[in-house]
Amino acid sequence: MEQPKVVQEVRKFGEGRCQTCGKPLVASSGDIGATCKLHQGKLRSTAKLADVVPEGYIRMSKVCRALETKGLSTHTIVKSCGGDACTAPVMEPLNIFQPTYVGGGKWLNPEMLTKGAELLLKAQGAPKAPKADAPKVGKADVVSATAAALKAHSVIKADKA
Repeated sequence: MEQPKVVQEVRKFGEGRCQTCGKPLVASSGDIGATCKLHQGKLRSTAKLADVVPEGYIRMSKVCRALETKGLSTHTIVKSCGGDACTAPVMEPLNIFQPTYVGGGKWLNPEMLTKGAELLLKAQGAPKAPKADAPKVGKADVVSATAAALKAHSVIKADKA
């Protein structure tokens, strides 16, 4: 009689790491971290999954860096694309804002740099006025101002005595 073969479980990430995202497990909660367990079934639900990067697509980190020069924050860009784990709705039109996952990386349509940026800036409203530069106070100025205040205070006490 032939013995059944024991199949060893293939772990995506090493021991002590979340098998979904690869981050270290804080407490012994099994093979999946608390955040991944909370988002289970929702992760990447608003993104496209692909084996190969579509032609012309740009990594999301590079899009964020490029659009920061136009006055958009990384937070605004990520939120418009469904959030960090793509669990939230994606901003319309989907063909521009919907990210494509290839492995662990997020890739965006190149139109995100033009039409996407224009739509986000329009949705964001008028840019805020830059803050007026406050005069910079150096350490020497603070010390001399404190010394002057102490002298003035001692002069006032001396006049009253």
